[in-house]
Order: sequence, then C-alpha cells, then structure tokens
Amino acid sequence: MMLRPEAHALALGLVLLDLAARTVRIRGLMALVHLPLRWRDAVCLNAWSDMAASLTPMRLGGEPARYMALRIFRVPLRPALGGLALELAIATPVTLLLGAALVRLFGDEWLATQEGPVRQGLLWVAAGVLLVAGATAAVLRHRRGPRRVAEVARPPATFLAVLLTAATTVVSVLSRVAILPVLMIAAGMTGEVDVTLLGSFVLLFGQLLLPVPAGIGVVDAAFLGGVAGVTATAVLVTWRFYTTGLGVMLGAALLLWRGVPLGALFRLGRSGRSGVSLPESRHGGVLEEETVEDWPPSPAERSAPGGTPEAGAQPGVGH
Repeated sequence: MMLRPEAHALALGLVLLDLAARTVRIRGLMALVHLPLRWRDAVCLNAWSDMAASLTPMRLGGEPARYMALRIFRVPLRPALGGLALELAIATPVTLLLGAALVRLFGDEWLATQEGPVRQGLLWVAAGVLLVAGATAAVLRHRRGPRRVAEVARPPATFLAVLLTAATTVVSVLSRVAILPVLMIAAGMTGEVDVTLLGSFVLLFGQLLLPVPAGIGVVDAAFLGGVAGVTATAVLVTWRFYTTGLGVMLGAALLLWRGVPLGALFRLGRSGRSGVSLPESRHGGVLEEETVEDWPPSPAERSAPGGTPEAGAQPGVGH
C-alpha cells in the first residue's frame, strides 16, 4: 500500500509543528530565568533529546540529553534546571489531562474494540502512567525546582510562562497524536478515526513504561493487534518513521552539523562536576572546558551572607 505524497507532507508538517512548539516552550522557560537560548540551540536541544529518548529503554535518555545540551551551550545549570523542572511539572499534568479527555470522549468505543487480555493490559499501562506521574511530582517537590524559578522570575512573567508552556504542550501532544489518523485517512481507512486518536496516544506515551528502546516489538505487536484501531503494515512503518526514525536522523544530523562527537557527549554525561574538554563548534558555539563551580551563583546565593557576586561573571549563552 503506497501512501500519497500529500500524506507524507502532512505527517512531516505535524512533526515540524511538534518540534516548533517544544522549541518555543523551552526558549520561553529559559527566558523566564534570564537565560535567552538561541533558536538553533533550542532546536538542537530538543532534537538530541528525541534521539536519546528513542534509543533508550522507557525513553530515559531524553532528560540527560537535554542536560548535556545545556552543558555544551554553556548555559548556567543552576537557574536552567529550575526552568526544566517547571517545564516537566507543567507538561506532565497537561499531557495526562489530554489523555484523560481522549479516554472520556472515545474510551468506551475504543475499549469495545479490544479483547479481554488486551483491555486488562491497557488498564495496567494507565495505572503505571499515573504512578510515574505521581513519582515525578514527588521528586520535583523534593528538589524544589519550580521554587528556584520563583527566585529569579516575577509573578506576572511566571504566569505568562506557565500559560505558554501549557499551550505549546497541547500543540505538541496533539501534533504527534494526529500523525497516525492522518496516515490512516490517506491510506483510505476513513472509519474509526476517533478510535485511532486514542490508540495513537496510548502507543506514543505507553512507550514510557516499556523496557526496550522506543518500545521495539511491543509497540509493533500492539499496533498490528489493533490497539491503534488500524493493522496495516505500511501505515505502521510510515508512522514509525515519522514518530521515531526521523527524530533519530535529525538528532544525528545536528550533532554532525554542530561538530559535536558522540564520544564527547558520553564523556560529558559521565563527568558529573568535573570539567570536560570539547572541540570548538564550526557554527558559532565554542565548546571549551568548564566546571559547574565556574558558573555564577543564583540570586538567592548572591544575597546570602558571604556571597561574592561578580559583575559580568555569567558566560553568554551559546558562546
């Protein structure tokens, strides 16, 4: 079954819309903590996160890859981690609410198409997602990441950043979920589109609970078993390319474009608080040795007794 060119154009457009929404989101949160992140750096950060998440079990490599990107772009981590924590604290419940809305709208019809064992397994998946969400909220509360944001951002700016983060999360999630229905309609399967919306959400975000990279095998078996409301192999392969393969290819291409070797990334991930030497980027980003201790103190630390603020100590983001 060959899909029409317009189907590929629509799917590619949805992938780019998802990437654009997440790029706007991370730039807004970095601006909230007074760390303006360049557009190309934000795109690289998200692309490398997608690549790492696709290649690791339960998508666990996504957040460490973002951390590595911040180190490469010489973004001070003390305020930046607060912005990342706020992003996670907002995006997680918004995603769960979207999933709950899809279940409320199409859940009965979708479950009616599933067999008994599959239905029980899906209930376990839902319970696992709630458990992961609760654990994430507990960790964020313990680490007080959003509180770090409150130390450097005023309430009006924080409110606007929260609205922007929630809106871009909605756009991102719906863009990814819509890829499968678009491909299904392009393949001439015009029935049960609502069931496919919920099935697409389950297949995409259920990968967070699968102990294999990108849910290899498990997701494919579920897809061909009718969990997504469609069993066409051609649609599965195309959907896999746009939701997984394209992200890996883009991330690898941007690594080469920025002149960042994979070996340096792995050394950076293992380095902890020690310095790591990286080569100079060919496109404006100077990657040089630095340590966490070299970065400037947070506003709260500067105001504490014994603080030693130095004007101009903060390195330029992306330089």
